[in-house]
Amino acid sequence: MSFSSVLVLFCFWLPVINAYSEGTKQLLFVQALWRHGDRSPTKTWKTDGFQESSWTFGGGGWGQLSPKGMTQHFKLGKLLRSRYIESMKFLPPVYDSKKIYIRSTDVNRTIISAMSNMLGMYGQDNYGATAGKDYPDIDGWPRGFIPIATHTVDDDTDHVRIEPKTCFPQHKSPIHYTKLQNEKR
Repeated sequence: MSFSSVLVLFCFWLPVINAYSEGTKQLLFVQALWRHGDRSPTKTWKTDGFQESSWTFGGGGWGQLSPKGMTQHFKLGKLLRSRYIESMKFLPPVYDSKKIYIRSTDVNRTIISAMSNMLGMYGQDNYGATAGKDYPDIDGWPRGFIPIATHTVDDDTDHVRIEPKTCFPQHKSPIHYTKLQNEKR
């Protein structure tokens, strides 16, 4: 397993709006974590007929998000919109940078997954965004598309990602490694 095949995408929603209430329970904060969408392999054997040059979608090469992966995240964004914006009215119907923060590992497939997700959640023409205010009113700009920043940090300070060096070999369980630790209890 290569480093880039285990990266995850982090998304924080930091709403400063009225909390969603149902009965005696009140939703105050949403934090979602998901993995990138469908992608090309990150490596293969030297004798494999499909080498890096065979993977041409998503910019081409190893580990790039495929159109299927973009579609998966677009649909997830629409699902999140349906739940947190339309049903619960927890998040604002038009993107507000003070209420939503998107965080990703610094890898193309995770950043593009986040972009695809936000396109499904906030980037459609019928979602209430105003041309000239929320996005440019110019020929060629997709109607309703609001670019939403996806934040990353340098690899050496990214404590969210999962490195394969910390993954457990298949022949040993996590319990085995836990027993080897000299932790004080």
